[in-house]
Amino acid sequence: MILVSTEPDRETDKQLLEDVVTLEKESYVAVLAVDHGFDRVDLLERVRTVPAMRLLYRELSEEKERFAAEADERAARYEEAISLLKEAEMKRATALAESEGKSRSKSDFIANLSHEFRTPLNAILGFSEILMKESFGPHASPKYKEYADDIHNAAQHLLGLINDVLDLSRAEVGRLDLEFTEVNARRTIDSAVRMLHDKARAKGLSLRVDIAPDFPRLRTDERRLRQVLLNVVGNAIKFTPPAGSIAIKAGVDPVDGAFILVVSDTGIGIDPADLPQVMNRYGPVKKFKEGQESGTGLGLPLTQKIVEALGGTLEIRSQLHKGTSVTLRFPPSLIVEPEAPRARETAAAKLATGTGR
Repeated sequence: MILVSTEPDRETDKQLLEDVVTLEKESYVAVLAVDHGFDRVDLLERVRTVPAMRLLYRELSEEKERFAAEADERAARYEEAISLLKEAEMKRATALAESEGKSRSKSDFIANLSHEFRTPLNAILGFSEILMKESFGPHASPKYKEYADDIHNAAQHLLGLINDVLDLSRAEVGRLDLEFTEVNARRTIDSAVRMLHDKARAKGLSLRVDIAPDFPRLRTDERRLRQVLLNVVGNAIKFTPPAGSIAIKAGVDPVDGAFILVVSDTGIGIDPADLPQVMNRYGPVKKFKEGQESGTGLGLPLTQKIVEALGGTLEIRSQLHKGTSVTLRFPPSLIVEPEAPRARETAAAKLATGTGR
């Protein structure tokens, strides 16, 4: 029989112990914790109706107060944390709404400004082309035709820059126009390479294309895919010195079945520490060495945005003075079907129906 009390010398506690000792022993134990201040006479009467082998008695007033204080403190901290979270969420939502509003306003401003630029540029392009072709008779001096050609090229360059700025602005707010269809990616790659072949040859660059025999068809936007290829390969041509080489490889990843297109060059390369800045569309554009081409710096950021809108990823690996490799990866879900099996199935179907004879 055990009796625990904070004041064991009190007569009532001794009497309680004596009374408990007289209780009949039963086959199980009942443990009763009683708060200080409870009527002990009433307690004893209640205990007599409960079979018990041990009665634990302890004053709990101080413990209850301590637990209650801790619970109140924790509840106050919890309420404070909830308030802080709600305040942070409201600030985040407000900032997001303001940011989206600013992005839309900026996109609309750039779109309107681009339209204002395009109207006179189209006129410059049209009139300079007339002068280049000498539509109204030969020029008195060959220099006029030469200058008309320079004006036309400058206007085309400026129009291209305006289009890049407009595309990037649209891509940032998810307004990039896309039309997904089944695309023969091999033909799209060949088309882009043909468009840049003369530019590469003029610099004395080797331009090699290696496409796997079982190259698949891709569900994508053909115009945007061509734009991506023109940007990436054009960048490689721009930053590869004469007598350098550019390789374009395309195929399916044997591990995860992804569509992969890699453009590598032996150009001037990029310091790995500068890669984040290169991909920052609003970062400062470094000055180029004499004889190197310059640009707005929008090419790679815009290309990355377009690739992401098409459902793919863009990865750049580069070493200074050794070259750059750009990898475009599109998930297997965008692959329609390899061309070889498609051709075999089509031929088999024709034979089965008798239309292939």
